[in-house]
Amino acid sequence: MIVEEIISRSKIPPVIIIQGDHGFWGGAQERMPIMNAYYLPGKESSKLLYPNITPVNTFRVVLNTYFQGQFELLPDLNYASQNDKDFYDVTFYENQAIGCRPK
Repeated sequence: MIVEEIISRSKIPPVIIIQGDHGFWGGAQERMPIMNAYYLPGKESSKLLYPNITPVNTFRVVLNTYFQGQFELLPDLNYASQNDKDFYDVTFYENQAIGCRPK
């Protein structure tokens, strides 16, 4: 596997992020959950990551943790659109919709 190869060949343990841009085709509940895998060496990832983290905060967490970044975390929200103009908040937590309102 490529991740194992990268880790084994690295002189300094690398940070690795594998992230999708959307889930399965369908409604917002199917489309919003994405592949979001992290390899964070030397850190306890359970203290850095949380169940509802979204891509907007992925690199903020990594930059703050490894490179002394000072990036504030943003709200973990998900938006969808049927026409690429009108966006709606379709944020889900624990598979329950908490909102569906125009942005």
